[in-house]
Amino acid sequence: MNFMEITKAAKEAQDKVMREYNTLAAGKENISVKELYELRRHVRQKTNLDKSSEELSDEQKVWRELYLKLDGALEKAVGSAEKLKIDKLENDLELSRSIDRALKNPDTKDKKDYGPYIIFLALLLGSIVAGIITRNILLSILYGTILSVIAFFISAFLFDSFLAKYNLGIFLLFISKIIGSASLFKFGEKLCSEAIGLDKINKESNQ
Repeated sequence: MNFMEITKAAKEAQDKVMREYNTLAAGKENISVKELYELRRHVRQKTNLDKSSEELSDEQKVWRELYLKLDGALEKAVGSAEKLKIDKLENDLELSRSIDRALKNPDTKDKKDYGPYIIFLALLLGSIVAGIITRNILLSILYGTILSVIAFFISAFLFDSFLAKYNLGIFLLFISKIIGSASLFKFGEKLCSEAIGLDKINKESNQ
């Protein structure tokens, strides 16, 4: 494909996107903050903000440019601080939608998970062995619980257990909200993504 063909394809993609965008915007020059937010959210779904320009199609490139313009307009309308709150809420909602899509995916549903069996077995054996050795019910429960917690982490990171990894991720997300740790939030988000194959689902939905 030569340069002229590439330029023609890009122009056709731009014209197509702008026709759809103008239909969405309904030709309005002055729109409310709510309308601006809804328009930006719709435009975001048409592109991928995480990919480089080389990885995007011609249409996705145009949609991303429109998104950036709308993003700037929203910041100008509500201020930087308020826009950060809006972005955070939108990202949380998008994560929730992505998790819902992933949980409905057949590959996720049919995945064999040995985590619960490993954790239960550790709790059972730990309690029995500790009970035989110590002859103390409280100590047997304590040792069984400790061993099951260890088994929980082993299931999450060595056996790639959905139950263990996903719930650990949710727990870390909850704790990160309490202590205000961005790094802990990202790690919890990463665990949830890995547990349910979220990266794979997002990749498929963006193609």
